Amino acid sequence: MYRDAFSSALLPNTAQISQLHNLLRSNALPPETSSLQRMISASPAELERYDSEIERLHKELDRLKSERHTLASYAKGCRSVLAPIRRLPTELLAEIFEMCSPTYTISDQTTTREEVDRVSKRHLRQLAQVSSFWYNIAMGTPKLWSTIVLDTALWNRCILSAKTLFSLLESSLKLGGNHPLTIELLSQHAWRWEDVYFWSDIDSSRYLTSAKGNLDRLEKLYISAEWRGVDIFRLAPLLTEIIFCGKVENVPHLPWPQIQTLTYIGEAYMVPFLSFSLLVKAHNVATALFDIDLRNAQFDAPWQLVSSNVQFITFELAVHDLRVVGRMFDSLTLPHLKSFNFTPRPDGRPPLWSTESFLSLAERSSFQHNLTRLEIDATATDEDLLRCLPVLPQLEELVISDSTSHGENILITDTLLQGLVYKSGSTPLIPRLDFLCLTFVLGFNDSLFVEVVNSRLDDYFNGLAAAFEVHLWWLPACRREASSQMLAQLLSLVSAGDLAFKSGPASSIS
Repeated sequence: MYRDAFSSALLPNTAQISQLHNLLRSNALPPETSSLQRMISASPAELERYDSEIERLHKELDRLKSERHTLASYAKGCRSVLAPIRRLPTELLAEIFEMCSPTYTISDQTTTREEVDRVSKRHLRQLAQVSSFWYNIAMGTPKLWSTIVLDTALWNRCILSAKTLFSLLESSLKLGGNHPLTIELLSQHAWRWEDVYFWSDIDSSRYLTSAKGNLDRLEKLYISAEWRGVDIFRLAPLLTEIIFCGKVENVPHLPWPQIQTLTYIGEAYMVPFLSFSLLVKAHNVATALFDIDLRNAQFDAPWQLVSSNVQFITFELAVHDLRVVGRMFDSLTLPHLKSFNFTPRPDGRPPLWSTESFLSLAERSSFQHNLTRLEIDATATDEDLLRCLPVLPQLEELVISDSTSHGENILITDTLLQGLVYKSGSTPLIPRLDFLCLTFVLGFNDSLFVEVVNSRLDDYFNGLAAAFEVHLWWLPACRREASSQMLAQLLSLVSAGDLAFKSGPASSIS
């Protein structure tokens, strides 16, 4: 329904307005003033009538806005009722919530805003605001709240007070608890811990005292900085994996005899020649990784002599002095070793390789009887590698990478491949080889590589090695592409069931 247009009989026309403006620009009075007097006396009532109409229109506009909002919300609700996501089971939605959770880590780049977000579980609380149904899922699924990441060193710089952060953490852990939170609350949940990451120092350990003797589920512990003398983790019956970053002398008391997997991360300011003493403590360890920066190490440092029963060992090194690598190898005896990996630190330069010291280590450790896997990504030569391979007759897996990210040298050459070709009547090099993985810049002849593969498929080897498997990965600095002829020949062997084969750019390695 539409109302008639609102107006006033007193509203002047254009001519009247122009005449009034002319009078205002002069001092003269009009000959007749009665019309002006009538306008002056009648205008207050007419203006009041306008004010009433304007107020009415404001109310009408507010009503229209309210009705529009109601209509839009109702239409949105109708669409939501028919949305496919509403038909997902509660369990599946909970899994989706978990998959969408951000991956929080502790690092020097963590901001105070990120600290507040992860302590408060902000992503879950936002999901809970979508609907009452989502609220019940987000707040009622314990698994979503089972991972707690925090760095108390940032709390004194956060926009929220420590008391508020404690309350947020309490809410995340207990969801509705009404008692004041202290850091001891973390220890009260120690019975739930399975995989724990502490990036703090010994001062933080005093807040975890009640965790002692309450770690029946703890399986993996990642700990950094100074924890010397702390015995909170000494009794943890399922703890088998340790990752430690810091000075070796600051490692806490641990149930060393039960540790099966050990990772040690040592930076340049630490004492490298104590690194392998952890193998003495963890005398039953099966798998060890040493990620060590040796660039500041002195070659004449007194490396501790260590004999270990470790079976799988990986060295991720940064080192600029070949003599340091030699001293490191000379300090070790590994009589039960099955796998030896020698690679750079992540995104680092390939470490130097000491052939003479490796050969001594191999002889001292009886690699000729036990070592079945060798991985090498180092600054070495093809001749270096060919000197090492003959002392490894039990080798079954060989993984080699050209160290070309900085252009030092190439390991995978025609010379190396020629050494891997089995020639009838000669003593085969690594006769049990059944897995060969090369990451290269194609510094070799394609036909020679096919010859290596075919020779390894010879009947002579069928009694020594399992089915042969080859992986070829090319680096961005590749000098040329792998020839289609070589790939076709290898794929024909795959089709015949004689070979397992994977290839592609190195970035596609999974």
